[in-house]
Amino acid sequence: MKKTNITLQKINRDELYRYTGTPDDLVRGIIDKSEEEFINVVKPSYVWKIFDIKIYDNGVDLIGTSVTLKGESIKKHLKGCEKIAVLAATLTGEADRIIRKYQISDMAKAVIMDSIASVSIEQICNMAEEDIKEAVKNSYLTYRYGVGYGDFPLEQEKEILNIIDAMKNIGLCSTTDNILTPLKSVVCVIGISRNVLEKGQKGCVTCNMNKSCKYRMQGLNCGQ
Repeated sequence: MKKTNITLQKINRDELYRYTGTPDDLVRGIIDKSEEEFINVVKPSYVWKIFDIKIYDNGVDLIGTSVTLKGESIKKHLKGCEKIAVLAATLTGEADRIIRKYQISDMAKAVIMDSIASVSIEQICNMAEEDIKEAVKNSYLTYRYGVGYGDFPLEQEKEILNIIDAMKNIGLCSTTDNILTPLKSVVCVIGISRNVLEKGQKGCVTCNMNKSCKYRMQGLNCGQ
C-alpha cells in the first residue's frame, strides 16, 4: 500500500478550458486568481494498494479480502489480469468548502472553482497511476475504471474503501447514500497483467469525470 500527499503546482489549462470554454482576458484573470486560491487551499492525497485477483462467474475475488467485485462490466474490464490496483484519491474537504463558499457569494466564480476541482482530481489520479506503473514495471495496465460505472455496483464503494483504509489514510468515506465525502474524490480500479491486454473501449461511462462533465451536461463529449 502507498499513501501520498501532494502539492498541486499548476492546473492543466487545456483541460480546464474544455469546461469553461476559451476565456476572454477578463475571465482569464478570474481563472488565474481562482487557480492560485484553490491551489493554496486544497490538500490533495491518494492511496492505493495492489491485490491478486481471481475471476469467477459471479465476479472478481480480491485475494486476501472478503471483497468480490460484482458485475459483467468489471469482469470484462479485468479480463486477462492477474492483479488490480485499488485507488482512492481526494482533494479533501477544503475543495468542497471553497466551492460552497462561492456558491453563496459568487456563482460565476463557484463554477470556475468547480471546474478547477474536476481537472485537479483527474491530475491527481494521473499522478497516482504513474506511481502504480513504477511499482509494477514490466506489467501492462488497463485504464482506470470507477466504482458505479457500467453495472459495477456503486454500493460496493464502502467495502472497497475499507480494504485500503481510505478513511484513516486520506479522510475519504462513503455515506449511506453512496456519496463520496469529500465530494471531489475518486475511487477506481486498474487491472494489471504480465501480458499485453486487449485495448478496451473508453468513453463517457468509464471517464472519471463523467458525473461532473460540462460536455455531458450539454449533450456533447470531449472526443476521448
